[in-house]
Amino acid sequence: MKKWLMGLLVAALVMTGSLSVLAKPHRFYGRPEKPYAGRNHRVREDARYVIHRTAQTIYDAQRAAEFGRRYDGLRWAIGHQQRARQLYDDGWYQDAIYHSLRARDFAVQVIQANRERPRRELFLNETERRYSQNAPKKDKLDIKLDFAKVGDELKLVRLKLGLDINQ
Repeated sequence: MKKWLMGLLVAALVMTGSLSVLAKPHRFYGRPEKPYAGRNHRVREDARYVIHRTAQTIYDAQRAAEFGRRYDGLRWAIGHQQRARQLYDDGWYQDAIYHSLRARDFAVQVIQANRERPRRELFLNETERRYSQNAPKKDKLDIKLDFAKVGDELKLVRLKLGLDINQ
């Protein structure tokens, strides 16, 4: 009986040791749930500010496209802005800034294509310039966009909801 009990005890110790080796508690696969949650308040506030300013630029682009009837790039602008909102809600604040700045590029192109001038206060300021220098290449951001949720460009002229962070 004692031999059987000792054998069982040794087997249990071996099993618990092998399970702890297989667990590897410090290894992580994939993205964390909320990378900046509570950790970097400044990046979160910068993302909120950039998304708000880009929404204002997109509203100007919508107004310009409504009167000038040139919609090229409006779909890209709204798609990137919606992606920025989604990333912001998921806690990926720096990626949200990159997509929002890319949306602003497209919105300014729409305004200029309709022969209007963007308002001076909507150009990049020092904070936004710092983020745009570290941004990934523009074509890499464009690949990450899903147009199935964006819609037709003619309908996008009247879209008002879902672009600003405060809505």
